[in-house]
Amino acid sequence: MTFMPTNRRRCPSTIRILALFALIWAPLAQAATDALATAALSYEEGHLIRALGDRLAVSEDQGRGWRDLPLPATAKGGPLTAAVLSPVSPSTLYITGPEIGVQRSDDWGQHWRSIQGDLPSTDVIAFTPHRTQPDTLYAVLADIGIHRSEDGGKTWRLMDSGPTQGIQWLIHSDMPGSMQTGWLVAGSATAVRLSMDCFCGWRLGGDFESGPVHSVIDLPGHPEHWIAATDTGLFHSDNGGQQWQALTETNTPLVALTAVDENTLLALTAQGRLLTSEDQGRTWNPDE
Repeated sequence: MTFMPTNRRRCPSTIRILALFALIWAPLAQAATDALATAALSYEEGHLIRALGDRLAVSEDQGRGWRDLPLPATAKGGPLTAAVLSPVSPSTLYITGPEIGVQRSDDWGQHWRSIQGDLPSTDVIAFTPHRTQPDTLYAVLADIGIHRSEDGGKTWRLMDSGPTQGIQWLIHSDMPGSMQTGWLVAGSATAVRLSMDCFCGWRLGGDFESGPVHSVIDLPGHPEHWIAATDTGLFHSDNGGQQWQALTETNTPLVALTAVDENTLLALTAQGRLLTSEDQGRTWNPDE
């Protein structure tokens, strides 16, 4: 399967025209929406983590072979809302989800421990570790907001209620320009928004209208270069989400992204199939 690039940008009128075909696209769009909170990819130093529903697996060959990982009893039945490797300590794995809270493993799931600390709820809908500080973590609690821990999860502090549109996923970026240590990038059902990690206010990340934004990543070594996966395809920004250009159109929404290096990207479809790109997302081929 190969998705070809396009340089056309979708305008609001195009989106309205596409809406006329809702009866045709509804089953596919619903599949992507259902997968949004239950699909995750994370890659660090040769290890690829995949979460689908309540199943967690690791691959050491970029997805050609997988090994299921044990989950804590509280996570059985899922779904997992996040499964992410620490970019500072790549053997450290975090998972979150409704009634799961925040769980950490340092031995590929053989043992898990809760780092829920004093979080007021276990309903964690999004989570990300800090890009460069191993003990700094961010957790989004449903109907409450974004909490930050600076001691590895022992204690947490409510920092912000988050964008008014609600958060469905969250990443931390070390893109330059922050008044503190980096940026938080949050996705809602319709937009990407970002804030300095001093929590100095949220702003809209770009001007595209493309339906749900399922995932955003920045490219290793190029934190101002972002790739966004939406229902209508992939978009690229080379200025930290201020402007976006269409990169790849597809009728198969990609619901999770991760980067192996500055050129090699991995993605999950709404049906859980893994795709690989070696040209920054312009073309994609399935892993057999």
